Amino acid sequence: GNLNAINIPDTISTSTGMYGLRRIDQDAYRNLGAEIRYLNTYTLGKQKHHLAAGIKLYQGNTSRIRNNNGNRGKTYDLSAESNTLAIDQNFETGNVAFFAENLFKINQRWSITPGFRLENLTNSIQGSFGTNTISPTNSKRKFILLGIGSEYKIKANMQLYANMSEAYRPVLFSDLTPTATSDSIDQNLKDSKGYNADFGIRGSHKNMLTYDVSLFYMQYGNRIGTYSINGKNYKTNIGNSVSKGVEAFIEFTPTEWIENNKMGKLSLYTSLAFIDASYTTWNDPDPSKSLVGNEVENAPHQIHRIGLNYMYKKISTSFQWSSVSTTFADAKNTTTPNATAQVGLIPSYQVMDWSFQIKLPHQLTLNGGINNIANTAYFTRRSGGYPGPGLLPAEGRTWYVGVGIKL
Repeated sequence: GNLNAINIPDTISTSTGMYGLRRIDQDAYRNLGAEIRYLNTYTLGKQKHHLAAGIKLYQGNTSRIRNNNGNRGKTYDLSAESNTLAIDQNFETGNVAFFAENLFKINQRWSITPGFRLENLTNSIQGSFGTNTISPTNSKRKFILLGIGSEYKIKANMQLYANMSEAYRPVLFSDLTPTATSDSIDQNLKDSKGYNADFGIRGSHKNMLTYDVSLFYMQYGNRIGTYSINGKNYKTNIGNSVSKGVEAFIEFTPTEWIENNKMGKLSLYTSLAFIDASYTTWNDPDPSKSLVGNEVENAPHQIHRIGLNYMYKKISTSFQWSSVSTTFADAKNTTTPNATAQVGLIPSYQVMDWSFQIKLPHQLTLNGGINNIANTAYFTRRSGGYPGPGLLPAEGRTWYVGVGIKL
């Protein structure tokens, strides 16, 4: 297809009477995985404990080519005017992982669950990028990830819980291949590491109220990104970020108060998230370009969902209102969009959806709904490459109707 920036028109050449050359990107994947799990319940002291363990095996291969000399037509066609490849690469990934966790019941109220995951990763890359040959490169990494969780039952229908676990994001093949021949990549690029922690309370009251409220904290170290050196992009470990906030889910069913209720079941719910995500360190060698304190891209301050569900005999329906606050598309927190719309503010938006289901005789069901009832024009992302580049608009109002049968 034509993957030029949106400010470059896709026009017909006056000299040839045809469109410009299309770009062909083609991947072939061959992946094989297997996982075996072992579960065991045993008694130690006066309590029953639970052990879960397993092994995961994975082998994957990706073959990737790009041809900038595709045909000049308007329809889907993988023919090319020339077989000169701009990208011809092969990636191999191997993974052997052993994991185990054990739920220890200290007493009837308190339990602790420690766990670990032992990873063995192998990667290789070879091929070419433009006129540059990528020398066959192999990497091997072994590491262990630890985690622990705990739960305390204040009473039968109310629990306190806490969890903390290490996180890991390896260097990806896309990190090792430049987006342009003028870009460069740090030869000492490191895997990203961090940890997640949360603490909360959850429970229910009869059949009328269900809730789950928690605090969370995520540290993301050695984030991979790019900054400019002498006008050229340089990909490296750009710094660290911290995300923290509050998440809550509450569902209230007022019809449970009504004795001998013949009006059906009505429940109201809300899912709330308040997020503060910012950069705590920035590794650009130019101090004047430090982004410490800037907001993390694509991390809105608030994400809220409010809705209701109603069921009466064989009819059920639901309505949901969603609200997402403003966020940025890049770490520089650029407000004004550039000419290609790849960076800039992502405005807040609100969307309403409705759905229904009717159970019919003979195991049939009729279902349908309307998404984006108000036909709101909004977008959630700006893209630097496929399926962009540019902002990616969301769908307008859509409706659907379907029939199902249960055999």
